[in-house]
Amino acid sequence: MIHAAATEVVGKTAISPHDFRRYIATTLLSEGMRLESVQEFLGHESIVTTRTVYARTRNEVLEDQVATLRPTPAEAIRVAGKGNGAKKARG
Repeated sequence: MIHAAATEVVGKTAISPHDFRRYIATTLLSEGMRLESVQEFLGHESIVTTRTVYARTRNEVLEDQVATLRPTPAEAIRVAGKGNGAKKARG
């Protein structure tokens, strides 16, 4: 049952215990858990191991989070138009 649900989430037909471990670690990092805490959770002796394996994942997560804060070009134009200081003439 767990395996079936996991294969649907991960999008693979065969999932190894290592896949579960990687998924959990990636999820913890994406939710903001510190790298040192993930290191301890995984039992890595050295932070270098955790950083090497998951640094790319963490960077991708950060880039995604920053992208959600960055306005699209259309939003930037709309916001710039509202805050340009121009006043409508009263008639």
